[in-house]
Amino acid sequence: MKIDPRNPREKVSTPKTVEIRHKKMAMIPNTRLLFISGPYHGATPWDREVNIYNAKALGVRVIKETNMFPIIPQANTACFDGLAPDARFLAGTLALMLRCDGVLMMPDWKKSKGARAEERMAQHMGILIAYTFEEIHQVFDLKTTKTICPQCGEDLSPF
Repeated sequence: MKIDPRNPREKVSTPKTVEIRHKKMAMIPNTRLLFISGPYHGATPWDREVNIYNAKALGVRVIKETNMFPIIPQANTACFDGLAPDARFLAGTLALMLRCDGVLMMPDWKKSKGARAEERMAQHMGILIAYTFEEIHQVFDLKTTKTICPQCGEDLSPF
């Protein structure tokens, strides 16, 4: 217990520090992030909803058929229209993409100015790109799922 300097008569309890050892993190596999790049906007609000739905459907397929985790920017900012300029959203999605292990281009990605910018940035940064879902297994080594502790080199993989 510590004494509160503003009121010496009251004692203040201090929270205990919880130490998390890397072995307790072994339940978290080395998850690879796959950025889904494609259109968000459409000619109508309905087109926008279809674009979001298609991106989410592709994300579901990524979850079911690979050991990667989809990052779906279309779904992340759905219903945020008008809150900020489009440039801010593109900057945010590019920042997300840079943290990913790869990019999957949606079939209609070329009609999106933002997706074209994401593809250029991924190429420039050397991020792996799959242009079809079927290419994912060719582009990415999906057999390796080990989690290695960067401090000691120990394999922390749960499986």
